[in-house]
Amino acid sequence: MTKDQIVKRLEEIIETINKAQDDVTSGLIQDLSFMDKDVAQVCGDIIKLEPKDAAAVQPIMADMISRLEGLAQSLQSFKETFNQSE
Repeated sequence: MTKDQIVKRLEEIIETINKAQDDVTSGLIQDLSFMDKDVAQVCGDIIKLEPKDAAAVQPIMADMISRLEGLAQSLQSFKETFNQSE
């Protein structure tokens, strides 16, 4: 993949994360099992880039990671709230 293709894919993944975050806020949980494979594929493609291009992708990659961490925290909070209500 080219740098631009990777950036586009990262933007798509971020969009999916944002939608999942909105859903969790609304009390809905999506099946995100496919995300592991998608993220691993993009990471593998980034490793193949020239160092200059890989550095250019770093900010959006960091944004994606931050959003994934936020989603993980939201899912954990949802789980704890759900378990308390049982």
